[in-house]
Amino acid sequence: MTSLFYYLIQVIVSSGILYLYYQFFLRNKRFHQYNRFYLLGTVIISIIIPFLRIPVYFTHEDSASSIVFRTLTILGPSSEEIPLNTGNLSALQNTSHHTVDLIYCLYALIACLALGRIIIGLVRIKTLGNRNPSKKIGNIFFINTSDSHAPFSFFNRLFWHRDIELKSEKGEQIFRHELFHIRERHSLDIVFMELVSMVFWINPFFHLIKKEMRAIHEFLADRYALDKCNQWNYAETLLMHAFQTRQSLVNPFFHNQIKRRIAMITNPKKTSHQYLRKVLVLPVAVVIVTLFAFSYRKNNPIVSSSKDMITVVVDAGHGGDDPGVQSPDGKYRESELALSITKMIQRLAPEYNINVLMTRKDANYPGGAADKNQGLMKRVEITNEISPSAFISIHVNNSGIKGFQNKNSGIEAYVTNKREDDPGKAAASAILQELSAVYKTSIDLKYRENLGIYVLDKNKCASVILECGYMNNRQDLDFITNEANQEKMARAILKGLVNFNKSLAFQAVPALQTIDTLPHSYTIDGKIDFAGGITFKAENITVKTNEVPSGQSFNPKLIVLNGSLLTQEDAKNTFKNATVRNAEIQILAPNNGEAIGKYGERAREGVIVIENAVMEKKEPKLLKNLTLNGVEGDPLFILDGKVLAREDAEKTMRSLDPNTIESINILKDKSATTLYGEKGKNGVIQIITKKKKYPSSAYLQPGDSLIVREDSPSNVQ
Repeated sequence: MTSLFYYLIQVIVSSGILYLYYQFFLRNKRFHQYNRFYLLGTVIISIIIPFLRIPVYFTHEDSASSIVFRTLTILGPSSEEIPLNTGNLSALQNTSHHTVDLIYCLYALIACLALGRIIIGLVRIKTLGNRNPSKKIGNIFFINTSDSHAPFSFFNRLFWHRDIELKSEKGEQIFRHELFHIRERHSLDIVFMELVSMVFWINPFFHLIKKEMRAIHEFLADRYALDKCNQWNYAETLLMHAFQTRQSLVNPFFHNQIKRRIAMITNPKKTSHQYLRKVLVLPVAVVIVTLFAFSYRKNNPIVSSSKDMITVVVDAGHGGDDPGVQSPDGKYRESELALSITKMIQRLAPEYNINVLMTRKDANYPGGAADKNQGLMKRVEITNEISPSAFISIHVNNSGIKGFQNKNSGIEAYVTNKREDDPGKAAASAILQELSAVYKTSIDLKYRENLGIYVLDKNKCASVILECGYMNNRQDLDFITNEANQEKMARAILKGLVNFNKSLAFQAVPALQTIDTLPHSYTIDGKIDFAGGITFKAENITVKTNEVPSGQSFNPKLIVLNGSLLTQEDAKNTFKNATVRNAEIQILAPNNGEAIGKYGERAREGVIVIENAVMEKKEPKLLKNLTLNGVEGDPLFILDGKVLAREDAEKTMRSLDPNTIESINILKDKSATTLYGEKGKNGVIQIITKKKKYPSSAYLQPGDSLIVREDSPSNVQ
């Protein structure tokens, strides 16, 4: 409700400023065509400009001290305004849901009445056209009628009164006048303004603009008609037939703006400073854009690069047919307040380089759940599928006392008691530390000793429930229902998550020998450097280290990759120059009985289990076409003294690991034929490998160095 109300105010103010400029500097001036498009532009700009959201950042010092900033953030749109249908959290938050619905219905009813008036006018015009004979002249339908409102035009229909002689001077004047309306399509302007006035019937300036638009149409048509007649005779015609018209959708010749029309006809004096009057509208437009198109925000120094963005699941508690607790006066529901705060967090999150995913975005349960229990399971399912850095569930507390009370107050945080090494404790502490600067906050973490809390116990990531004050404490309630305070809480929560993220040292993964610096569970993008020289580039990798006690040295001899057992040496070669994506890495501590039973004695020193890994390795480096520069035909390939057939040479070059090659000797011309006779006439490539055996799955990688010896100048392609 508040956004609709705020939007209408912005439209009214924008159109008011532009119309007042027209009233004082442009009205009754002789540049009518300019005025026509100025008024049309005023309507369009006033409707569109509140939708623009161009961010402009102020520093913290500016926001605290600058009167300009405080004024602009009140008049202009901020990046945190509440969307439509926030109900009792809006500017009408003290109004009941029924009152809000009544206001909507009343507004729609008046708009429907205006629409009905437009439809009736269209039906009358159509009926009048059908009842009277018409003749097509060019693209104009000429309709003879005895209707009292004629002559008038509507799009390409010209309704002519039978009593007016078309071939008379007066008839020619009127015909030229109406012909201009048709050619310039003035009926489009009229219909457009009628529709705008219908939707924005509450805006008085649109009604004034609609009236002015009709007058400008007449000024333009009069000027066209005067080219072929005497201005005084034309003015006399207007005076003799001046009367009111009840047709609102047409361009009648005898319009009620008679005085202004005669003044325009008889006053040949040009408008002074007309170019200045037109140009000065630009500063006015700048004022409108400054007030309503820019989104004024406080500059946030916390933002870092996009590659370091973390993902957090934010949950609005309750929902569906479970409203949670309610305020004693019945005005507020926990589910609605929680949803409002989570939406605020999501809107502000990009400023803190945090990607926020919400479990629910409306009044329903998450994930289409049918009841409360399914809703809880869906929350856990959604979170564990995403594997975020943290899960934050927003709630509002209640002390159980009927009516308002003063005993219990302030923000509290709940964590699970099922895990001793729970990262949720660190997340909750970081968030509470920031919230304590915003409102009364209990720093002590809370948990349920016996029953536990499902979303905290079952989520695999750091999970926290925030109770954002007490619903039955009037001071708490006043604080959390205020939009500005909701923004403060949202920013404090996001700052806490940033601090929690920093404490996990996401940006650098140390070797596993120094396991004491690693957290319980984390997600990493970057480089993973395990013990034993196992190194690879990681993208979206989830690592769990809960089985390794803090400070314990860890150097596993066994790696399990997608179900296959690898030694450290095999893993080192397998991961060489590789990128691993979307893997889940589980670190099993030494002497893990389950690991020994599953993988044997080799698992006694610990195991690294890598599952669901998608690996990407660089393309192998090949000798292009297996040819030599300056030599025609295929060279002879010799591998460790063994002559290779042509079809085997390419396979061999694809399978060679550069680390296995001792040297490559290239022989041409006499040196080649001396050693290998006629077979060496196209050149010889001798490859000598090291004695050590390497896995057959290895590749010759791009960028690896080779030792090349040449007996004569040549190049390998």
